[in-house]
Amino acid sequence: PQPGEELWYTAELVVLDLVSGAERPLMTSSMQMGWPAGNPAGTRAAVVQSYCSDRTVVAGEVSVIDALTGEAVVIDTLATDVTALRWRSDEVLLWCGLRGLDTVFGKYDVVTGETTELYSTFETCGFRYPELGTAAGEAIPVTFEGAARPHAVCLIDATGVREVRSLANDGTRWISEICSRTTAYSWTAADGLEIQGLLTVPEGDG
Repeated sequence: PQPGEELWYTAELVVLDLVSGAERPLMTSSMQMGWPAGNPAGTRAAVVQSYCSDRTVVAGEVSVIDALTGEAVVIDTLATDVTALRWRSDEVLLWCGLRGLDTVFGKYDVVTGETTELYSTFETCGFRYPELGTAAGEAIPVTFEGAARPHAVCLIDATGVREVRSLANDGTRWISEICSRTTAYSWTAADGLEIQGLLTVPEGDG
């Protein structure tokens, strides 16, 4: 409602008329909202909701909204905290996010109400959270990276992952040789919450 950064915590999702500039409220939430995406026809919108500290730190549940009636449904994201949304078509919403330490890609069909997992990996992509590139036909472009993979432009499709271009070089290979053991750990906090993390150490003892 105002330009101050702190007002993000009470922001609402609106439809903006590009001709008149008029705003029409579409959704409000008791949580924060991020990553809004509208389908090509302008008939549906999707947004991620979660409790979070900043506009670019949003990982949570997804609501799909009828842009005409305002009716919203929270979709099944297969226990994934979603961090990016893209509409492949007017009826198919692509999403990705984190499920524990895994990066997960999926799609939601608004006609059937079904969610499908497309791919999951221990690698990741994106600046802070997993991100989606603009859909290229049926393929999803991403920039993967991981303990065993330097940054690489890849395409995810029905056959899996295809690497298009790798940034591997003598430097990345040297880093992999001296620091190649990455292990996932989990432990329980004092309040019972499971915490997960990655530990990377050089080869050898000590």
